[in-house]
Amino acid sequence: MAALGTVNPAALRRSAFLGTPANAQSAPGSLALPPPARGAVRIEAAQKLLGTVVSMKMQKTAVVEVVRQVPHPRYIKRVRKSKKYFAHDEEEECRVGDYVEISPTRPISKHKTFMVSNIIRRAS
Repeated sequence: MAALGTVNPAALRRSAFLGTPANAQSAPGSLALPPPARGAVRIEAAQKLLGTVVSMKMQKTAVVEVVRQVPHPRYIKRVRKSKKYFAHDEEEECRVGDYVEISPTRPISKHKTFMVSNIIRRAS
């Protein structure tokens, strides 16, 4: 058991990835936020995502793969996670391999809730 006022080394490593002070995780009565109440609604701001177009086989729809790096919950090493989003492309100007920005929009179909807002880099 650690003495009062000392910091757990594992908490130091973890805090570097999670962006919180190490002593906020281990100190009792710290200023960390309490967990949300059961059944609470989580509100998130509208987000723009960056990704690569991997398919254009549907009409006016681009399949965009977004890659994120998240810390592994147990081993803390950063792991690449990817997810594919269906994005509406009205003019069908995207091509496979393009690096695009997609933004959320109203549901256009069962799976399409994003729209291609900007083509950042064309595929060569």
